[in-house]
Amino acid sequence: TGWFQGGKETLLMLAKALGDGDVDVRWHALGKLNFEGGRRNATVFKAAVQLLSDEVDGVRAAAIDWIANTTSETMLLADESGFEMMLRMAENAAPGKSKMGAAAVLSRIVGSGHPKIKLVMPLMQHKHPMTRVAGIWAMEEAVKNLVSGVLWNSQQEQPTIPRCLNDPDRRVRLAAIEVLGGAPPGTPEAMNPLVYCLQDDVLEVRNLAADMMAKLITRQDIQAQYSLARLVDVHNKKQGQLGTGCDIGSRYKSLEVGYTGKMKRLDFDVRNAAIRALRQLGVPLDIILRGGTAIERAVERHSLGFKYELPPSYFEAGNK
Repeated sequence: TGWFQGGKETLLMLAKALGDGDVDVRWHALGKLNFEGGRRNATVFKAAVQLLSDEVDGVRAAAIDWIANTTSETMLLADESGFEMMLRMAENAAPGKSKMGAAAVLSRIVGSGHPKIKLVMPLMQHKHPMTRVAGIWAMEEAVKNLVSGVLWNSQQEQPTIPRCLNDPDRRVRLAAIEVLGGAPPGTPEAMNPLVYCLQDDVLEVRNLAADMMAKLITRQDIQAQYSLARLVDVHNKKQGQLGTGCDIGSRYKSLEVGYTGKMKRLDFDVRNAAIRALRQLGVPLDIILRGGTAIERAVERHSLGFKYELPPSYFEAGNK
């Protein structure tokens, strides 16, 4: 390592090796550049960018990984050709490491609201599902930073992450849910759309939405927790199965007991998804079993600084 920390000649030699005709030489040269001098050198960066069009997919993936993990945002933005190649790879590359790696780099470039974000967002409306997935992940940092237009836009034709929740492909919906889960806790534009995902036909989608809701909801997000309580009450046609479902479902990953094996979800499935979120928030099982009113009273008390518990007034009103 000490030898590689050395002179400019070494860097230039390694940069030249990135263009070698032998794939092993290109691969190993890229691996040797993961040190401070290589990360800051524009010549090395440009040589790595050229590898994005390498004929070997493994080299392309390694180049993307190196750029994503070692290059500053300033250097990424300064190289127009690098951005354009990343955009093309996110759009046209076959599903895999190269496509998602390009999305990760694009996320770093536009994550603070850089104007180039307008060139990346249309990927979320692409005809191919996995390109839409890549477009969603390219918005990951923008969602974390609450960049305007990514979570909400009044123009219906403009893509946003919440609009991707209606996508017919479950992989797209799953990506949108997970990216929304990275928003700052308490963000209503991220939380509110996830309530509808608890009613999705696909178990995996419902469960992930429940997990992300539990991650986003804060003590003061009373309305979001009321929404979960209402789902517990409204979707209760299979009430006889609730006890078993909750007893098993109190363990983290076991609310799959609501899965019927059919493509369309039942009321019981929706109820279990809401219960999953409530359990992860910390609402006790015995309160959930009492129904929506009890859950709401416990939520209100929790918002005041107490744990999730029923206030004395609940029992004074004649409830058992």
